[in-house]
Amino acid sequence: MTLGDMLAMTCFIGSPFVGMMAGIEAGGVGIMIGIGVGLVAGGLAYYALEKTYSCSDELDRWIESQPKVVEALLAELVGVWLFFLPAAAIAMTMFATAFIVHQMAG
Repeated sequence: MTLGDMLAMTCFIGSPFVGMMAGIEAGGVGIMIGIGVGLVAGGLAYYALEKTYSCSDELDRWIESQPKVVEALLAELVGVWLFFLPAAAIAMTMFATAFIVHQMAG
């Protein structure tokens, strides 16, 4: 299993699970809304990760042409980006599900 597969599983399993937990207070409809919001947020995060991977060869060549200090900073930034995307999708799912459920409840 590659890193990309693990990140994809995080996007498509973590976000819907958090949405389900955030919508549980509203019953079955809230759970379904949470899962739907989680799948959308996870899909967007996965799309962003795919775009990052698809241009990674060009990005690697560009990073290697930079000075060593800039190269080290950019390598750290890519690592943070790969952590931030799934975490942001999970956070967005939690807040969006809570907002939708509270709006539905009146």
